[in-house]
Amino acid sequence: TLPQNLTDNFADRGTVNFVLVDFASTDGTVDWIIKNFSRHLESGFLSLYRAPALDPYDTSFAKNTAAVLGSGDILTNLDGDNFTGRRGGRHVLETFASYKGPIVYHQQAGPGDGSTGRISTLRAHFYGVGGYDEQFQPYGYQDHDFVRRVATKYKAKIVPQRISRLLHFWNTLRWRGPFECRFNRCIPNPRPSSIDHQSLDWEEMNAANHLLSVHNVRKGKLVANSGLIGKRELEKYVNGDFVRINSLEEGSQFQTA
Repeated sequence: TLPQNLTDNFADRGTVNFVLVDFASTDGTVDWIIKNFSRHLESGFLSLYRAPALDPYDTSFAKNTAAVLGSGDILTNLDGDNFTGRRGGRHVLETFASYKGPIVYHQQAGPGDGSTGRISTLRAHFYGVGGYDEQFQPYGYQDHDFVRRVATKYKAKIVPQRISRLLHFWNTLRWRGPFECRFNRCIPNPRPSSIDHQSLDWEEMNAANHLLSVHNVRKGKLVANSGLIGKRELEKYVNGDFVRINSLEEGSQFQTA
């Protein structure tokens, strides 16, 4: 998805940029990115970071690690199997500009289609709720919980992906099935029946996280992680080499205002 997403948003590179964090992959991903996207890395349109492997992988932790490295006023979580669509970054900016009050833009096309994680919020709101809750089980419900906490704390309107019936029909003809929405297409991935190194399966983790989310919101516990968001010590690709950085130096200090 990376080549297509960079191509689709290149015209807006002055206001849209991508952050990619590699958690110690062993398939040559980092070398491939450096070889094929050097000009985007040099310009800052694409920023590449390396982090130690997550064992087990933790979705909240991974999303927080990438988000705190973002520099814009609006932060969007874009899972690796998702496409932005042509000028999808500009579409997000225009959506926020079209509302007078605070919003959370949730570009989910349909349940279980792989687009649930496409969430955009103001940078200040992301930090204000402490990002995704890292106390959750590694998988399940972290996206919905994050949206609920932002909406509750800031009285933000949850804005879904909007698409006209005519455009829906036309896109269905072009992309079919899960690829029917212009700005939130994704590569369909089956939900795993079991997850390595986990005693609970996805459904059980999702249910546990759902219950914890409901409890926290009812108790008014809207700020997660006590100020510690994602991986702190990382390596950033700069001028042909990786240099050690602290994620707080790249992003912003944690705030709960």
